[in-house]
Amino acid sequence: MAHHDIATRAQALTLKLILQLDNKQIEALTGLKPSTVASIADKALERGFDSHRRPPVILDIHVCDGPRSGRPSKQKDHKDEVLQTAISGIQRPLKRRRLQQRTSRS
Repeated sequence: MAHHDIATRAQALTLKLILQLDNKQIEALTGLKPSTVASIADKALERGFDSHRRPPVILDIHVCDGPRSGRPSKQKDHKDEVLQTAISGIQRPLKRRRLQQRTSRS
């Protein structure tokens, strides 16, 4: 699916599931193809959107981009480094204690 901003997705969702306009009307108003509108509506319903709720509530999670596959972000790599550093800081005192326990037994 091509990238469309969240506002356009929310508008299409409103037109499709709340106002129940047909696909040609939605395409004329938003420029989104019927298959794209159907995909947006399906994903919103999967993510918990309730079209029967009054007043209707469209949350960002209903229309935002989903997670993407591929190389993890560099920020995640940085978080992993910080976590590894923290774990290393914990492991060193444990190793010292074990070494002290072993030498005190001897």
